[in-house]
Amino acid sequence: MRYGLAAAILIVMAIMLIGACEEAQAPPNVRVAVFKGSAYERGYRHGEQFAADIRSLYTRLLDNALLPNLNLERSNIAPVLGRYYQPQYDNGQFSYQMMLESAQSLYDSGYIPDEYQDEMHGMADGSGIDFEKILVLNTFFDTTMGFRAVSLFIQSLQKPHIVELSFADEMETDGFDNNDNGEIDEAGDGRIEYHPSPYASILEVPADAKIRLVIRDEWLGGLSCVDAGNVDPIGERIVEARCVKDDCIAPECKGETLLKRECITGSQNLCLSPSISIDCIDRACAEELDPGCVDPESLRLRVDERLFVYADAADRRHFQLTVHPPEPDEDEADEPKYPHDKDCQGDYEFVFTPPDGLPAASAVAVVIQIQDQSHIYSPEPFHPRNMRDERFVFTTKGYAERTGGGSHFRDVANTGPPDGTQPPTFSFGLRDSATPSGEPLLAHHYILIDSDIMHEHALVAVHIPDSGIPHATFGWTGLLWGFSGINLDGLAVTINNSDTLDNPLVGGVVDSIFRHAGEILAAPDFSGLAKILDDVQLLASGRPMGFMMRELLAGSSDVEEGLSYLHSVSHTFGWNMLLADEKGDLAAAELDASTRTPFELGNPDYADRDGFFVYRPETDDPLNLDASGRPFASIGPDDLRMASHFMKNIPDMDPIVVFGPFSPKAQFEWSNYYPRSTRTFFTLGEKIRERYGEIDADEAFSIMRVSALVDPRDSMEAVVFEPKRRLAYYGMGLVPAPFAPIRTLDLQRMVDEGRAK
Repeated sequence: MRYGLAAAILIVMAIMLIGACEEAQAPPNVRVAVFKGSAYERGYRHGEQFAADIRSLYTRLLDNALLPNLNLERSNIAPVLGRYYQPQYDNGQFSYQMMLESAQSLYDSGYIPDEYQDEMHGMADGSGIDFEKILVLNTFFDTTMGFRAVSLFIQSLQKPHIVELSFADEMETDGFDNNDNGEIDEAGDGRIEYHPSPYASILEVPADAKIRLVIRDEWLGGLSCVDAGNVDPIGERIVEARCVKDDCIAPECKGETLLKRECITGSQNLCLSPSISIDCIDRACAEELDPGCVDPESLRLRVDERLFVYADAADRRHFQLTVHPPEPDEDEADEPKYPHDKDCQGDYEFVFTPPDGLPAASAVAVVIQIQDQSHIYSPEPFHPRNMRDERFVFTTKGYAERTGGGSHFRDVANTGPPDGTQPPTFSFGLRDSATPSGEPLLAHHYILIDSDIMHEHALVAVHIPDSGIPHATFGWTGLLWGFSGINLDGLAVTINNSDTLDNPLVGGVVDSIFRHAGEILAAPDFSGLAKILDDVQLLASGRPMGFMMRELLAGSSDVEEGLSYLHSVSHTFGWNMLLADEKGDLAAAELDASTRTPFELGNPDYADRDGFFVYRPETDDPLNLDASGRPFASIGPDDLRMASHFMKNIPDMDPIVVFGPFSPKAQFEWSNYYPRSTRTFFTLGEKIRERYGEIDADEAFSIMRVSALVDPRDSMEAVVFEPKRRLAYYGMGLVPAPFAPIRTLDLQRMVDEGRAK
């Protein structure tokens, strides 16, 4: 459900009238239920009570939305992992079959504790829904996040990217450490190899400087042939018949516009269907579809709030463009990895001269948008690849003197002016001097899936197990878990997803390659690698996120016990977890799968990298401070916040040099959440700073209603916990969730009443 401005105003007025944390009438879509007894009994009651809702959620979320969209990714995955060309994945079954295989692997491998296996069996029996579907519904999130990361990374490899950023040459003699490396006025002080950063990229740039960007579009050989549209593995046809050499077409198929797969002869290849040989693809045609070229006409450059469009004649005069041809590949002289027969290939150097100069003594934000010249088929229609919006920040001369800061990158946050992009999930914890009562508080706004589906199935579930700590989770019918919860011992926890390639799906690929390194190296044409990758299966492993949440709440009485538990289990993906207890302890935990390569095993530099990174607000412990000696995520002594990116686990994935351009990259290089998450993180910090000492539950919701922190489409739930009082205030069932009527859950009362029945 989407609201116009008038409706949004009415909702805000209603909230103001009733008071944010007073008992409000629940939206009709929010269910509150108490499940007591053995695990099977609790699952059975859940299934029996909400059978129709569970069917509805499964059908609308998985059958009608998620699975069809994931089917489109087969064209990205199958060319690399040939297993997914097998017939069981045909006819629209790719995504469901992959989800089921991953779910069954988690179940059979013991990653799902027995108690929650029993609870799922109870839910299946109580609802009359096949256990297979209940299992997929309760594990799809872990598999989807890992799969999404793999697919986005493969796509990112073939998109344009910024490789260099530089400004004025006179910065080499300006007496300032412009690149924050501890040296003043060394050669290249105003030039950097570009890497996305949550902070400034360069310091004290002259106000009359030009901005020089070098942008590159990689050409990755056969992989591009597939993605460019030569092979459509979903429709099982050749999209561009003209790209197939004449002698590769069976006589009875000649003349057909769209050639069926069985009409093509050839052997299996790394990048193509098992029925098609690379020799059957006309190279010139493949390069035409994906020439490996940046499209300069698509460049859009925004300096603070002013936009410059290269295709606009009036703006173009501010740009100077030079295309530098690629260097020849001496190792592959006969068949270069990067083709050289097109003038558009190479590095695109854009030099931009701001027409009015740069603002003096200021922090300046630049956002770059650009696409390549390829013609991608899947999904239709043909389209280019768009680079992730890249935002970088720099300061101009006089900023450090004017502000008394700005001598280091960390002094300047990479935020920029509001640009209308949607925030990702965020959370924050407060205590003592940050709250008026001094009591701890934990707030969470979960943002991810189109809530037109999710908000109609909202469920607040109070679990009273035969053994273990009673607890409540804030989730949805059919799911045994939620993204936040609180237990009767006064421990509250929230979970944010955090993109990473350090996940079991990528780890399985890496492990397979290194286990068969000898076979791969023995075949110079990489046919050995093709054979290995054809057998790789994308399977999640580790404790599924939702069950990890439940197990933590049922078995941990405080933050220390919660952290100990999180450290003891393996993880299915990247998670940012924030914990708060009744004693006022606050801790953030950044988790990933801790993938290892042979280069890292036994290397002392990696000894402490076990996929578990913790920090707190206290500044007297160096583990809570970054390399500059500042807290990772605190404004003052009594607050902690997280968004959907890592602050301590950097880099989350180390490059594997022998993989070349296919080497997994760190989160900040490829995640489309990253630029939005860093902006959200700093905006949230500003709002906490403005209200420090005054933030109670009402004020926490006010922060979550700040326009820059509101997602009007994918907002799923907003919850504020008071661990000491065992209270939770929640907005669910409407979009955006922080604007829903706020209801109160008194966990102690609910448990007492539930036990009495």
